[in-house]
Amino acid sequence: MSQKAAEWPTETERLEAAIDRLTAENKAKDDVLRKIKDWCRAYPLEVFPKPDKEYFAKAHAILKQNELSLTRISADNMRHVLKGIQEIIKGEAKDGEEVKRPG
Repeated sequence: MSQKAAEWPTETERLEAAIDRLTAENKAKDDVLRKIKDWCRAYPLEVFPKPDKEYFAKAHAILKQNELSLTRISADNMRHVLKGIQEIIKGEAKDGEEVKRPG
């Protein structure tokens, strides 16, 4: 065997390197999922009860009376949630850090 051939990684070394790489990728993805799960628990129903139809109707009436839109507010809240998940996926949100709302 030539010296050049001896410097090439063996099949076992290539497989071990691939396992190490995939293990690291899997851990990183598990960390992202954990952060998203943590964020999902940020608004527990025990603290923030789910509004019923009557609650939404009252809020809609009050907002409409003042020329405001519950739909516009709801859409902004969803954008905030999706932006937060995007930041977590990109790695921009750190552990325990609140995803900041613009403005």
